[in-house]
Amino acid sequence: MIAPVIRRSVLLLLMAVAALSLPLITPAWACGCGAYAPEHGGSATVPMETALVRVNADATEDIYLSLSVDSTVRSGALLFPVPDKHATVTAGPKNLFAELAIATAPPPDSGPGAGGGNKAGAPNSGVTVLNRQQIGPLDVVTLASGDPAALTRWLQRNGFAAKPALATAAKPYTDQKWAFVAVRLRPGAASSAALKGTLDPLRIHFASHEIVYPMRLSAMGTETERVLVYTLAAHRLELHSTTPGMTVGWAGDLRDVSAYPDLAKVAVADNRFLTRFDGRLTPDTITDDFHFSRASSDAIVRQHQTGDLPDVLSGADATPRQNTLRDVGLGVGAIVLLLVVALGLANWHNRRQQQSQ
Repeated sequence: MIAPVIRRSVLLLLMAVAALSLPLITPAWACGCGAYAPEHGGSATVPMETALVRVNADATEDIYLSLSVDSTVRSGALLFPVPDKHATVTAGPKNLFAELAIATAPPPDSGPGAGGGNKAGAPNSGVTVLNRQQIGPLDVVTLASGDPAALTRWLQRNGFAAKPALATAAKPYTDQKWAFVAVRLRPGAASSAALKGTLDPLRIHFASHEIVYPMRLSAMGTETERVLVYTLAAHRLELHSTTPGMTVGWAGDLRDVSAYPDLAKVAVADNRFLTRFDGRLTPDTITDDFHFSRASSDAIVRQHQTGDLPDVLSGADATPRQNTLRDVGLGVGAIVLLLVVALGLANWHNRRQQQSQ
């Protein structure tokens, strides 16, 4: 039961707006970097989000996102903004967030705790299609627009139905000339079953002059949101935000990640200081993105010891644990990060197809 909980967490950037394959959408739940909406006549929630923001030495940023979806519909789509028109989207390491959960979890008894361009945008439509690619059953499009109303119309006319409120919510990003990555299931790719469960991580890579995690679309939500954002950098980072409620739940240098193969793919040399920010946010308190900068010191924060779990943060010998991810305590449920849908949808779809055969 725990594996689905930890793995259903959710990338950056971003302002995401959800849409479906039908032009009209009803109740949506906005998550950290965007919103998720069901198709016409359906309902959907995103109970958990997980994100990792990695800061690179070449002034680029990687956001790894994973999302948990509970819906009554068979497909969905997401749109999230990025500050770089050349942003790329690829699959993220499947077990990244499960391994991060283990690395930062208290022991069970410690208490709760890139394709070619496709200029599909019509001339003078106000929207330019920078790139379009197929990832399994997913249709992934990178868009540029300085007109949020035109962006909303393009999405609605091209199978990425969006709430009218997007025209207002996207304005801060269009004003800053951000691009937008839209992800949806291709027509005919949806399973006959409702979309539920954990979606595997996506990786969004982009250039940025600052370390940022877009949050403003969360103000479109209607529920309190649990948010957990990890950052990986050369040093400890601190969060600057007008949104109250986020605290540092963990901070430390990852000295040995040999027991965590997927985390090792992300925690590259000279970029292994992990900081975890936790919080429960209400939509009305979210007025800006998350901005990060180097903290005054690399002070370690260890709220709980990890018992017999591999201790990558303290530098102790990391011995692979024989138990499965299901053995992690419910304290790990505190993981919640920000949005993703792509590869997760692809893997979810493939599993559904295999089960129906």
